[in-house]
Amino acid sequence: MTIHIEGVRIAILVVGCVIGYFVYKHSRTFHPGMPPGPGDVGAGIAAAVGVITVLMLLLADSTNKPQLDRPTPSPTTTVSQQVATSRQDSETASPSNTS
Repeated sequence: MTIHIEGVRIAILVVGCVIGYFVYKHSRTFHPGMPPGPGDVGAGIAAAVGVITVLMLLLADSTNKPQLDRPTPSPTTTVSQQVATSRQDSETASPSNTS
């Protein structure tokens, strides 16, 4: 199964991953009583997710999705319209004698 991903979306994903990597490399984890660690994984992931989300909202075009062919719903008739129709039918079926 092949999934086609547009070039803009791939670029957004790559930019988010690169920014997440740089945030990880240039951040330090800090635990009380211990020296600072090499990097904060949570901050890197959060930065990548934030960047990807914002860029997808700003740059990704969602209007080119195929539209589903749905039939237009027929207008519904109200009860008063049904009663009026049935009265007209009954009047034309039995002519009234007004003599």
